[in-house]
Amino acid sequence: SDEGIYTCKASNQFGVAMAEANLTVFTQPTILTECMSRVTGVGRKVTFHCEFTANPQPNYYWIINDSHPILFPGTAHENVRVGNDGTLVIDPVRKEDAGHYSCRVTNEIGQSFMTAELVVKGWNFYNNPPPIITSLPFNQTLPVGEVAHIQCSASGHPVPLIRWLKNGRSLSPSSENRMKFMSSGSLTISDLTKSDSGTYMCQACSESGETTRSAYLSVESQTNHKVVFHTLPSHHHVFPNVPLTEPTIVEVYHDGVKLSWRFEALQGVTPVTSFSVEYFSHETGESWVVANDNITSKTYTVTGLKPDKTYVFFFRARNSHGFSGPSPLTAPVKTKCLSSSRFNKKKHKSFSKRFVKTRKLKTLQKQAASIAATDDESNEWVQSDSATTSNIISNSKNSNIHDIDDNIPSNTINSHVLTSLQKFTMYDVNVQPYYGEVAGVASHNVKARTLQDVPSAPPSNVLVELSDNNTVHISWDPPPRKHHNGILLGYKIFMSCSESKFNREIKVNTSMNGVYIHNIIRGMEYAIQLCAFTVVGDGARSDVHTVG
Repeated sequence: SDEGIYTCKASNQFGVAMAEANLTVFTQPTILTECMSRVTGVGRKVTFHCEFTANPQPNYYWIINDSHPILFPGTAHENVRVGNDGTLVIDPVRKEDAGHYSCRVTNEIGQSFMTAELVVKGWNFYNNPPPIITSLPFNQTLPVGEVAHIQCSASGHPVPLIRWLKNGRSLSPSSENRMKFMSSGSLTISDLTKSDSGTYMCQACSESGETTRSAYLSVESQTNHKVVFHTLPSHHHVFPNVPLTEPTIVEVYHDGVKLSWRFEALQGVTPVTSFSVEYFSHETGESWVVANDNITSKTYTVTGLKPDKTYVFFFRARNSHGFSGPSPLTAPVKTKCLSSSRFNKKKHKSFSKRFVKTRKLKTLQKQAASIAATDDESNEWVQSDSATTSNIISNSKNSNIHDIDDNIPSNTINSHVLTSLQKFTMYDVNVQPYYGEVAGVASHNVKARTLQDVPSAPPSNVLVELSDNNTVHISWDPPPRKHHNGILLGYKIFMSCSESKFNREIKVNTSMNGVYIHNIIRGMEYAIQLCAFTVVGDGARSDVHTVG
């Protein structure tokens, strides 16, 4: 709290002299995450969080069992990876992954560490799927000063624990007691402020795995007439009643399962408008997957499943207030194998040697690129089989970007458009043929960079101060790196007031993170905003700061 700009002012009958100094207080790292050891089963996914505060910015890494490998942010070793936010993920868990995982944070002032133990057990997966979220959180818009109730409860065996994250960071009860974690698992925030707006994630964890669901809370001024406020219903009986019977398995395919169900809504409750279906398989390494949350009939075919894998399913009912709790689970059902008569050993051996040649990769726009490829041999039996796909894998050199897999039917297709790419990012792309679970040889990599765009976030940590000598000091930091969307060329400062002739627009290059503006007119209020810009144009503007 002692950090800031200190001004020394000296004056006599001849005038005034001033000097400024910036005080920065260095602190050793403090780990904010509570040590959470975990018990899980083989094949599950486990996440360990490591959140900290320190100045100057520290280095941090994970060590497994007090020995190698050392994992830094954005690196991986076998089935263990570390994200850029300090999160360590083990997926899927193996028996040999049991042990101690230490997060170590260090800077010039000192260091801190946290160690969590992982115990791996051989659970019966069909009797112990990951926790099921029974009361789903949902989006709310509330006025400043009110109380937010974000519901979440979960069931499972063993009984799951619930933790909350806001915008990806762990939450703990606030020192002013505004934030409370209820025994049911729900979160309560009193005396809301606009800074409470954000995405809140409910994470249910147990030895059998973890399941997450999120909702967005928007806090707005009570006098904002453009906003429609929406809150959690005060009575839970307005939600649909919990289904009493599990879905029925109608038909099983090699890549899907057709379901049907019966549901009788209780009288007096708002009519049911749709249903959702979720599924889980211990053989895929995923938690519960929402197949579709807006099904308007009482039958649905879940697609995109893997051949010869075992799945369980449940459904929920939905009305205008939200979702019901989950139905009972189906019995385990295994998808069909690909027919051996259609794919014999000779074809298996032949296909595993089949490869594809990438011809070119062309950037189409800021978030899309086109890949063209040709097969190395005649299509024969491969092209006529609908199970054949080409798998396009793009890998960004930016460690913040996840790899992308696009599945496309082969048939006569020899080009494909990759969408939802990150802006101004270099990608390595290859093409690999598949027949069910059998993979051919991947092509060589080709490279392309997506186009630049304007920055999607304003400069951060903007500070505006007015001194006694009619001078404004403005300082800032660059926008977060992921929002640059190109090469930053500089910053623009916009000053406006009631008399437009005194408005100013100041442009500075990226080597500057502060500027003094002199000859401010006393008694006149100025509104100040900043933005960064690229060759494409101006980015998002900062919040308005007023002086005068």
